[in-house]
Amino acid sequence: MVVIVATYLALARTWLGRAAFAYAQNPEAAMLMGVHTPRLETAVMLYSTGLAGLGGALYASLYSLEPAMGGVYVLKGMEAAILGGIGSLMGSLWGGVHPRASSKAWAPSFSRRAFRDAYGLAVLVAILLFRPSGLFGDE
Repeated sequence: MVVIVATYLALARTWLGRAAFAYAQNPEAAMLMGVHTPRLETAVMLYSTGLAGLGGALYASLYSLEPAMGGVYVLKGMEAAILGGIGSLMGSLWGGVHPRASSKAWAPSFSRRAFRDAYGLAVLVAILLFRPSGLFGDE
């Protein structure tokens, strides 16, 4: 939780975070406004690699690792990003919590193991039918 809050505050309140958002929206305009884009790319890549390493270390302390284990987590990550709305910090945080809650809460007790990922994707499709930009995305 400390890392999530620190990342949110760094992206929302610092010059570097605003520069990263500007670069994500329009790299050329960010460069014209004085952002040193190669250095920003390097900083963002280093930080995201560090976060991935921290996540991997936390996961490895609980479970065993194997080469083909990432597919389910990539699916859950994409589901969280789409559900929350691409570009929304709080939306992606909420979207990361919601698919796990929806797949556990709405699944019937006799089929939880067999269809738990399918229920999360069904909720995602149902929400995107009414809000195509995600729950917290701009219309």
